[in-house]
Amino acid sequence: MLVAAKEANVQRFVYAASSSTYGDSPHLPKIEDRIGKPLSPYAVTKYANELYADVFGKTYGMPIIGLRYFNIFGPRQDPNGAYAAVIPLFIDAVLQGKAPA
Repeated sequence: MLVAAKEANVQRFVYAASSSTYGDSPHLPKIEDRIGKPLSPYAVTKYANELYADVFGKTYGMPIIGLRYFNIFGPRQDPNGAYAAVIPLFIDAVLQGKAPA
């Protein structure tokens, strides 16, 4: 995508990164420059993408911003799945007449 954006003379590139990049860092609040060791293969790929985007942007003079999302929710997300985020769990609790925990 970055190469295609460069070839199309895109002036700025924004992409979805992930909070998984913070890894095992216990520090709060989370700060962009303070990350720990990745905790999953997914986290490694997201961190590698950030490194690539950073070098690409510096090499070709393109401002590139990665937004590290913590919770994403969509219509097909399973609130009972292994990777259920807090938002579907809250919605499920409300639908059951319970207070979100």
